[in-house]
Formats: sequence, structure tokens, C-alpha cells
Amino acid sequence: MITLLDILDKVLIISASGAVFLGAVIFFIAGIYHIKDGYEAIVEKASGYYTTLTKGWYFKMPIVYQRVGLYCVRPQVRRYVTQVGNKLSVTYQIEDTQKFHYSGLKFETIMAVIEKENSEINLTVLQDNFAKYGLKFINIQKVND
Repeated sequence: MITLLDILDKVLIISASGAVFLGAVIFFIAGIYHIKDGYEAIVEKASGYYTTLTKGWYFKMPIVYQRVGLYCVRPQVRRYVTQVGNKLSVTYQIEDTQKFHYSGLKFETIMAVIEKENSEINLTVLQDNFAKYGLKFINIQKVND
């Protein structure tokens, strides 16, 4: 004869099995990375650089490997207003994703640092300084609004 306790035991076993299975599926899905064309991702292992991922699908063990940055490596156009009020349109591209990521700086901060170190922002100054941060300078234009 089947008792209520036997039924509850079976329900509990099935529920626990379902929870473990669901947890495993979620754990597996958390390790799947999809990197679109024109982007690169920085992956760390044990809080240190591990690899740079380019276009494609990847599986990295969650917890062990962590994606810490996703960057567009296509040419980008940004507006920047200098300290003296000049409006610039700067075209640049991330050339070294690892160097750019670990500089810890954003485009605006890099421009401010370059402007602080140099009396004038021009083509030569930008070309020389962008390389330090993993960027490739492409073009600069003065913008008149």
C-alpha cells in the first residue's frame, strides 16, 4: 500500500532532480559567449588577463573565466570639446583591445590627458599619444555648430 509519505518522497526526489538539472542548464548557458563581428572581448582567469575573443561563439567555464570587457573595434567618431571651447570630431579605432582595456581610461579621459600634456591638439600629437592607449588615430575635424 502506497502511503502519503511515499508520494511526498517521490515528489521531493523529482523536484530536487529538476532543480539540479535546471541549475546545470543555467550554469552551462552562463558560459556561452557570442561575439559579434567588429567586436572583441577581454576574458580573465583568476583576475588576470587570459585571452581576447574575436567574432564567434565560445564556451568558457563560468566562475573560472570571466568576460570583463566588450569593445567595438570598428572606426568610431566621437565629439570632444577642448578646454578652450573648440569642438572636435575625432575618428579613431581600438587597435590593441588588451592595452585599451587595462589602461582603464575612456575616450574622453584619454583626450583630457593628451590635452593636459600638450599645449595644442593636432594630428601629430593625437597619432603619437593614441598608440599608448591601444588606439589608432584616423582623423580629426573642427566642428562648427
